[in-house]
Amino acid sequence: MPDHSNITAAVIGTGFIGAVHLNTLRRLGIPVAGVLGSSPARGAERAQALGIPRAYDSLDDLLAD
Repeated sequence: MPDHSNITAAVIGTGFIGAVHLNTLRRLGIPVAGVLGSSPARGAERAQALGIPRAYDSLDDLLAD
């Protein structure tokens, strides 16, 4: 398996496919820094449910991180 130790990801979208991408990243051993939902409230709700440390309020916040 390739070395992914220098990669950290964020997932945009917290619906079905967002969870699929999250699970794939986890299987690859890539840490997920946070998620961006359709609203800050939705992002926070799904981050907690998915065990993600952070929900970004906006794409600008995600990119700045």
